[in-house]
Amino acid sequence: MVGLIQYWDDDKKEPVTVSTKNPLPLSGGGGGTPADGSITTAMIQDGAVTTAKLAADAKAPFAGTADSASAVAWANVSGKPATFPPTIGTTAATAAAGNHTHAAATTSAAGFLSAADKTKLDGIAANAVNAAGAVTAIAAKTQIAALTPIANPATATVQDAANAYNALLAALKG
Repeated sequence: MVGLIQYWDDDKKEPVTVSTKNPLPLSGGGGGTPADGSITTAMIQDGAVTTAKLAADAKAPFAGTADSASAVAWANVSGKPATFPPTIGTTAATAAAGNHTHAAATTSAAGFLSAADKTKLDGIAANAVNAAGAVTAIAAKTQIAALTPIANPATATVQDAANAYNALLAALKG
């Protein structure tokens, strides 16, 4: 037989014949378990590790002792304050008490929105404009007062409406 090559498989404890269906392993010879630290991330192809290939109980090496948030021991919490509970105070570096309050906002000081102000805001339509001053200013323009209204809108032509509209625009701009 031409090209007959065999190697010893330590896991199966038997000789294995090399073929296209059973190629010679190139990872160092006789199989077995690699030594700790002998495989680096540079040796693993991107996307080669999947959850299907991991053991069901596999954990990240730095997962610590907690499997869920309810099981974290106080000693294993990082970034916690040096003293607990934190100091309650009135500065930016201290915590506020649970019963602290804020004043309502005014025109001169920031604060919380009062219930009355919230009700007033809810009553304003979306995209509303405060036009009280605008109506007075427009009525005071002499160009507006000089406009001639269409005598009978029911019988006006499209040209009559276009002329009146253009005159109004010119008066508003003037």
